[in-house]
Amino acid sequence: NSYGGLADQLASADDDTKSRCCRICLEADHPEDLIAPCRCKGGSKWVHRSCLDLWRTVERDRAFATCTECQFPYRYEKQPECGSDGRILFCLLVSRDLCLVTAAIQS
Repeated sequence: NSYGGLADQLASADDDTKSRCCRICLEADHPEDLIAPCRCKGGSKWVHRSCLDLWRTVERDRAFATCTECQFPYRYEKQPECGSDGRILFCLLVSRDLCLVTAAIQS
């Protein structure tokens, strides 16, 4: 019965969705924010974009351009230029993240 194989695949995909958790913060909240940016499998596959961005700034030399687990080079998409309001918000968010990283390192 070919439907059995399809049902197994769908059940497996559903289990994968339910078991997703960020490999950096180990939290499963906001699963819709999880991405798979490289070729890692299993528990290392999923990561929150914000966690990955923070990790890349802290581990700049090793993790900025490639995954430290599978060595897959990250692909970058150039974001369209935004107006001055967007730049101000971006600068504020980057400043906030840098303050958080500095506080985490010092504590």
